[in-house]
Amino acid sequence: MDDTPGILIVDDDATLSKTLADILRVKGYAPLAVGTGEEALRHVESGRPLVAVLDLRLPDIDGLELLQGIKARSPHTECIVLTGYASESSAIQAINLGAYSYIRKPYDVEQLLLTIRRAAEKRAADRALRESEERFRELVENANDIIYTHDLEGNLTSANPAASRLYGYTREEILQLNIAQIADPQFLSLAQQSIRDKMRGVGRTDPYELLTHAKNGELIWVEVSTRLMNRGERPAEVEGIARDITDRKRAEEELQRSVDRLQRTLEQTVYALAAAVEMRDPYTAGHQRRVADIASAMAVPMGLPDQQAFGIYMTGLVHDVGKIQIPAEILSKPTRLTDAEWRMIMSHPQAGCDILQTVEFPWPVAQIVVQHHERIDGSGYPRGLTREHILLEARVLAVADVVEAMVSHRPYRPAHTLEEALHEIGANKGTLYEPDAVEACLQVVERRGAELGLT
Repeated sequence: MDDTPGILIVDDDATLSKTLADILRVKGYAPLAVGTGEEALRHVESGRPLVAVLDLRLPDIDGLELLQGIKARSPHTECIVLTGYASESSAIQAINLGAYSYIRKPYDVEQLLLTIRRAAEKRAADRALRESEERFRELVENANDIIYTHDLEGNLTSANPAASRLYGYTREEILQLNIAQIADPQFLSLAQQSIRDKMRGVGRTDPYELLTHAKNGELIWVEVSTRLMNRGERPAEVEGIARDITDRKRAEEELQRSVDRLQRTLEQTVYALAAAVEMRDPYTAGHQRRVADIASAMAVPMGLPDQQAFGIYMTGLVHDVGKIQIPAEILSKPTRLTDAEWRMIMSHPQAGCDILQTVEFPWPVAQIVVQHHERIDGSGYPRGLTREHILLEARVLAVADVVEAMVSHRPYRPAHTLEEALHEIGANKGTLYEPDAVEACLQVVERRGAELGLT
């Protein structure tokens, strides 16, 4: 395809037309010279030139009438009017009819060439802009995402076809809707707040999720991104993109249900393990649960995250699971243990770790269990770890375990008082026990002691 800019010259003076055509050809244009309006209109219909240079005085048609005819057939052709018979009024009339420029005869060739070049560049730029706008329009029209605008009151002012496909409204119906008629009532304030935020210049930069209703009542989740459009210095409307994420939300909900089911199964398994231990040692029945309650309560004043606190609770429920391998008669022996029996008791943290390490908990349960009898000065068992090598969760559990064990009855000793238990952890704070855990335990006893059975 020849991309040489086409120039139509319409003048009944053949000599002038030929001269101008020759000059334009040398300048790289593709000129065509005709002598009548009828010929000009015929060539416009078939060729649609970039620029037409017109004489206002022609033998068969008035130049202004020809200008109108060219514009009617080829609106984007730029017209330059040339004549030696013009009045100022005809020049103004030509401009009003769509002429690009007006030059009187006799004209300066360089001025005319410059005007033609600028007219051709304008035509090319306009065409490129129209093509770009058409591509953008096609992109918007065919987009799967909804592209829309609404005024500051939430009344929709435009929407691409994706809105009709997703919500079931006709285009005309959509343009009669307000955001309040689409957004679910419990999420409407979120959409309205987004508009207010943007008007205050603090609009959210991340997309937000919005539950909406289709025409048939179907619930549709969309991810919305918006920006405020100004007219001059004042906010005028909101431009937005909404993406259907209903399938994703359903998948997330199903995944969450699966996670919840697994969580319940995990908890039930932990409860079953705890029950198995307590069946072998009736004197410590409830000990693991009470330790779990105390330790997880201590996590609150310590500022631990909820998930970490729940991990401490779950570990507390099975921290003595290793005792399942110790003979019941040793667990319930009412007299002093022998050295061999005491060594067997001291093996229960490692035994518990061995049992639990094959289970994929979301927390380091096995390591917490094996460390819950360690002391921060290294005097604990089974590994004699010091503070920097003991997990925080184990340090918390150790304090809760000591307090609960001391205030509970054992077959070989009566229960200690709560004051004695608190004196034990207070006197050894920073030596045997984690200082923050001790302080948290004292707060928990003061605020929730009765609730936790510590009275």
